[in-house]
Amino acid sequence: YILLAVSLVLAGCSSSLDSTVDRSSAEENQTDDEDDRTFMEKGDDAYDDDELQTAIGFYQQALTEAKEAEDEEQEALALHNIGYAYLDQNLSEQALENLQIALSIRTDLEDTEGQGKTLIGISLAYTQLNQHEQALEVAEQALEIMEEADDRMGEGVVLAHIGLLYMNQQKYELALSKMSEGLAASRDAGDQETEASLLGLMGFVFIDLEDYEQALEKLEASLELNKSIRNRVGEASASGAIGLIYNEMELYEQAIPYLEESQKLAERARETFIEADALNNLGVAHYYLNDVDRAITFFEDALKLYE
Repeated sequence: YILLAVSLVLAGCSSSLDSTVDRSSAEENQTDDEDDRTFMEKGDDAYDDDELQTAIGFYQQALTEAKEAEDEEQEALALHNIGYAYLDQNLSEQALENLQIALSIRTDLEDTEGQGKTLIGISLAYTQLNQHEQALEVAEQALEIMEEADDRMGEGVVLAHIGLLYMNQQKYELALSKMSEGLAASRDAGDQETEASLLGLMGFVFIDLEDYEQALEKLEASLELNKSIRNRVGEASASGAIGLIYNEMELYEQAIPYLEESQKLAERARETFIEADALNNLGVAHYYLNDVDRAITFFEDALKLYE
């Protein structure tokens, strides 16, 4: 269920900080005329449509233009966005290469907001490479920048990521501490997306600790908040996690409605891993309810998605 936890972070925190592709300059010159749209804007559109290789092509054209114009701000922006498009394909080495160059330029430009966003990407790349110490070190650098800028929204996002890193290392006390700090920061900033993600992440820590009562409390709060802000990916993750808990408690009939809802929401959102986990857990529930034929169908459907 680590994939569900990661989905909660990405679903909420990325939209809060805009820590995926950076649209800092695109918003200033946005136009509806396709012929007048910049390569950066076209890349953003392709990224939003999950056409990641197409997005990279546009961003690389934007990078070439920026270099020719000796526009370092746009050069860093293009490199950052290329890095995130690679991250979303789990092409961590390529992501890291582009993000590190972007960070170097943004540091020279004293662009602290841009540095913070790019550092989060670098930390994510190290996480994908299972280099958790480097991921944590870089995330702490990002947190320091957010704190110096008194960016409470940014602090909440980075603390969510740091908490997840500690959770992956089974340092649960530290994970809960960082997540609690992040929860306070996100509430101070009025950032409900990150608040919902952090509540969900805390629920996952309590699942690991087999404290299902507290896990349910946190995940139900996350689910309700995600529903209120219409965050369907976060809603799918939280529903799936609640279903998982009921399976662990051997309350299979209670698990099924949550897992079915998670599967439907994930399918609509094209969140393959969340959908696969929901299908797999539906298989578990039906198996222990002695509905073996349906269980096999769910397991087979999950396997197709995992592959």
